[in-house]
Amino acid sequence: MENLNLGAISAWRHPPSSKPKGRILMIHGISEHSERHHHTRNFLLEQGWEVVRFDLRGMGKSGGRRQYIERFDQYVADTSTVYHWAIKPNDKLPIYCLGHSLGGAIALHFASIYHRELAGLMLSAPAHILGDGISPLKIAIGRAISPVLPWLRIPGSTKSWISRDPDEVKAYQTDPLACHFNTVRQGDEILRALIEIPSLSKNIHCPTLICHGTGDRIIRLEGSFEILRAIGAKDKTFHVLPSAYHELHNDYGKEDYFQLIHTWLSKEHYR
Repeated sequence: MENLNLGAISAWRHPPSSKPKGRILMIHGISEHSERHHHTRNFLLEQGWEVVRFDLRGMGKSGGRRQYIERFDQYVADTSTVYHWAIKPNDKLPIYCLGHSLGGAIALHFASIYHRELAGLMLSAPAHILGDGISPLKIAIGRAISPVLPWLRIPGSTKSWISRDPDEVKAYQTDPLACHFNTVRQGDEILRALIEIPSLSKNIHCPTLICHGTGDRIIRLEGSFEILRAIGAKDKTFHVLPSAYHELHNDYGKEDYFQLIHTWLSKEHYR
């Protein structure tokens, strides 16, 4: 494993035991960090893919004020920095981007710029239409306060909704690197960025895979259908996982989700 501090951003490169088929850049969700996706990482490594992961600014082991950004495009810029670090000189490995939840929204913004360089885009419950966790009143109050008290903390979404597996819920609740709050500026910037997703998605022409669980109450399944319709790629695949909660990689039946990724990557890699 190779790790590097890219300014405030902590990033890691995990090579497989044999010559890699390609490289996968992983982007985690809000209030968490990249190590919570170790099931996904380990599966991809076993299948012969190199994995590059990083912690978003203000989260996990990266620096910065916890759960705070001035602008959403700072997340996109950080992804771009890690992307360029991950590419080695004269390296022709195909590179894919895998984004979960907020990471999916960041991946969509990133891919709208870099889609010509990406071999493919994978989205796990990408953030677009919010579920039951945030009320319209809470959003309105946050937007009103943001210019005055941008660092004000607000509670995060319901923890038990991330997975049907109580062990995974407990692990998240007790994780010292996870944050169980957001800031009003962060929330306001994310909400504004989510509105832009359909128009940005029209500019994405690389092969795209979207996976979403029908039991997800944090990010609504309908949003992924909207993204599917908007994506400009001709090669796009959508899988709905019955009853699955938000974190497909930490839920019961995660092996089915991983198999979907494996099948799609195999199809794209050997195309």
